[in-house]
Amino acid sequence: MHSLKALWHVPRRYLCDGPRMVAAHSSRATIPLQDSRTYPRHNETMLQASPLNHAQLKKAKWFKSNRSKRICQAIKQCDRDWRKAIDILHAARAEPEGADVYAFNAAISVCSRTGNVARARKLHAEMTKLRLEPDVITLNALLSSCKKHGNWREATQILAEFETTPRDTITYNVALAVLDRAGKWKEALELFSSMDPALMDVITYSTVISACSKGAEWEKAVALLEAMPGAGIHPNQVTLNSVLAACEKAGKHQVAVGLLDSMEEQFSLAPDLISYNTTIAACEKAGDWQKAVEMLESLLARGSSVDVFTFSSAISACGNAGQVNRALDLLESMEAHGVVACVICYNSALNACARVGVWPKALLLIERMEGIGLSPDLTSFNCAISASERGRNLNAALDLLMNLKARGLKPDVITYSSVIAACRRVGEAQKALDLLDEMESLGIQPNVITLNATIQAQGSGHWEKALELFDTMPKHGVHADVTSFNIIIQLLEEAGRVVEATNLVYESRARVGAQVSVVEMVSRYKYWLHKTSSRAHFGSLVLYIVTIIGINCLHRVLIGIRDL
Repeated sequence: MHSLKALWHVPRRYLCDGPRMVAAHSSRATIPLQDSRTYPRHNETMLQASPLNHAQLKKAKWFKSNRSKRICQAIKQCDRDWRKAIDILHAARAEPEGADVYAFNAAISVCSRTGNVARARKLHAEMTKLRLEPDVITLNALLSSCKKHGNWREATQILAEFETTPRDTITYNVALAVLDRAGKWKEALELFSSMDPALMDVITYSTVISACSKGAEWEKAVALLEAMPGAGIHPNQVTLNSVLAACEKAGKHQVAVGLLDSMEEQFSLAPDLISYNTTIAACEKAGDWQKAVEMLESLLARGSSVDVFTFSSAISACGNAGQVNRALDLLESMEAHGVVACVICYNSALNACARVGVWPKALLLIERMEGIGLSPDLTSFNCAISASERGRNLNAALDLLMNLKARGLKPDVITYSSVIAACRRVGEAQKALDLLDEMESLGIQPNVITLNATIQAQGSGHWEKALELFDTMPKHGVHADVTSFNIIIQLLEEAGRVVEATNLVYESRARVGAQVSVVEMVSRYKYWLHKTSSRAHFGSLVLYIVTIIGINCLHRVLIGIRDL
C-alpha cells in the first residue's frame, strides 16, 4: 500500500484538463489527479496549517471536497475489481485526511456488483470502527451485495441492523429484488405491505409481482396489477409480463389469454414477444394446443416477430396432445419464417411421435437432426425409443439404444425402461431380463416402472420367474406398488395359479392398501368359469372369492368404526 502523497508529483505529459487516473507504484491502486499547473503541490501538513485566513480555509475545504470526489471516482472506475477498489480506499485511509463515508460507500458498491457480501460487511464494520455514520447509500449498497445470490436472510438482517436509518425507494426495491431472486414471495408481500405508499413506484410493484409469479400466486399478482391505477402508478411491460408469468406457472392460461387481449385497451401497452411466448407457454402447460397454435399462427399472419421459444412452446403443446402432424408442420415452417430450429424443438416433435407410437417419423427426425448438424441428446433418443416401444418395434428400440451408446451418451433409467417395455410388447421375456442385468451392471438403478415392465414381459408362460422378480424387488432397491400387485396377480390368474393369486390379493391389501371392487371380483369369477371346464379348482375358486369378499367387508367395518 502506498501513500497518496507520492502521486501528486506527476509529469505534465500525463495530465490534462480535468481529472485523470494515474497508476501508483502498485498496479492496483490508482487515483485521479488535477492539473499541476492549476493546483499547487500539497504536503501532509497543508490542511493542518494554523492559523488559516478565510481564503486559505476556503481553499482547504475546496481541496478536501474535491479529494473525496476524486477518490470516489477512482473507486467507481474499478467496476467489478473489488480488490483494486479496496486498495485505493486503504491508500486514502493512510493519508492524514483519511477516507470519508462516500469513499466507503463507493467501495461497498464495487463489492456488491460481484455479490461479495462478506467483503461488503467487513467494510461496513471498518466504517463503524472509524465512527463514520452509515447512511441510506451504505444500506442500499449492502443490500445490493445480497442480490446476486438471493441471500435473503442476510438482507433481512441488514434491514434489521439499519432500522433507524431512513429508507428510500431504492432501499425497498433492492430488498424486494433479493426476496424475488430467492423466491420468497410471502416475505416480499410482507415487506411491500410495510412500505410507505409514497415510496412505491412501478419497479416496486413489478418486483413484488415477479416474486408472486415464482410462487405461482397468480391471484395475488393480478390483485397487485389491479391496485396500481388506484395508487397512481401505471404498469409497464415488465409488470404485465410478470403477471402473465404467474398465470403460466399456475396453469391459468385463460386468465393469461384474457390479460394479453386486454393489454392494449386497458393499459395502453402493446404485447411484446415475451408476452406472447409466456401466454403460449401457459396454453402448452394447460394442454390447450389449439389456442397455442392459434396464437402462433396469428403472430405469423401479422408478420410479427417470433423466435425459437414461440415455436418450441407451440410444438410442445401439440406434442403433449399427440398431434404429430401439427407438430411436424410447425417444425417445417420454422425455416420459412427465419427461425432456426433447436434440439428442444425437435425433442418436442419427437415427444409427439412417442405419444402415439409413430416410430418411422421419430427415426426420420433423428436422421434429419444429424443431417442439419444438430446432435440428438438423450431426450431425443428416449422419445424415439418410446415411440418404437408404443409402435411395438423392438428392433428399432434396440438399434436406438446402440446408437446413443456409440455417440458417447449414457442411457438412463428411462431409456432402459422403454426398451424393456418394448420387450414386454412383443413377449421377449429373456431379452427383458438381459436388459435389466445390463443396466444394473452400468450402475443404473431400476425403478418400479422398470421392474413392472420386466415382470409383465415374462407373461403367464414364465410365471415362476415373474413371481421371483416380484419377491426380489426390495433387493433391487424398489418397493412394489399397486400396479406391481395387479400385474403379478393377473399373470398368476392366467397361469391357473389361483392359490398364489389369492394370497397376493390379501398381501396387496396389507402392504399397499389395494382394494378389489365387486365388479372386478365378478369379472374374475367369470374368467375362472371360462378357464376351468372341470370342478378340479372349485375349492380354490370359492376360497378366492370368499377372500375378496372378506377383505372388502372387513374394510367397510373398519371404516364404520373409525367414523364412530
